[in-house]
Amino acid sequence: PYIRVNAVAPGVTVWPEHENTLSLEEQQKIMEKIPLKERGNPKHIAKAVLALAENTFITGQILKVDGGRSIAFA
Repeated sequence: PYIRVNAVAPGVTVWPEHENTLSLEEQQKIMEKIPLKERGNPKHIAKAVLALAENTFITGQILKVDGGRSIAFA
């Protein structure tokens, strides 16, 4: 009863680099699917992890930190 299992599912935070680089058009297509119209950053992810860690009554959850992309075109 004292073990909690949660996960954070981040959305777009950085673009692939080198041989996997996305064109500006590809990046724009991805951004158009994010309701909040911005990329996430490591601070967004860290705050989500902290929220889960601080609330001992949350367990068995996957917290999507993706600017709403997962619900926009579900």
